[in-house]
Amino acid sequence: MFSAGLLALASVAMVGVGLYGVVAPSRLVALAQSFQAGVILWFGVAIRLVFALVLWNAAADSATPRTFQGIAVVALVAALVLPLLGATRIDAILRFTASVSPWVVRVASFGAVSFGAFVLWSVSVGPHG
Repeated sequence: MFSAGLLALASVAMVGVGLYGVVAPSRLVALAQSFQAGVILWFGVAIRLVFALVLWNAAADSATPRTFQGIAVVALVAALVLPLLGATRIDAILRFTASVSPWVVRVASFGAVSFGAFVLWSVSVGPHG
C-alpha cells in the first residue's frame, strides 16, 4: 500500500511536469538545459530505477498489475541503458530538443500528462476497480 501511495504522488508530479511542458515548452526545455548533462544522466537513472521498483511493488494494488509490471521492466531496462548513452549524447538530445518546434515538446509533454493520469487512475481504482 505504501508503494501505491508513493506511485500516486509520483504520477501527480508527472502530470504537473507534463502540464508545465504543455503550457510553457521552452521554459521546460530551458530548465532541463540548466542542469549539467552528467547530473541529468544519473538523475534519470535513479528516477527510472526507483520508478521501476515502485511500479513493480504497487502492481498488486492497481487495476492494471500486468501493465505495471511490464512498464517496470521497461523502466529498469531504460535505467540500465541510459549510462551507455553517456553525458555527451544526453547533452546533444537536450540541444536537439531545444531546436524543435514547441509543439513537439507540447505533444511529448501531453504524453507525460496522459501516462501520469493513467498511473494515477490505476492506483486510485485499485485491484477490484
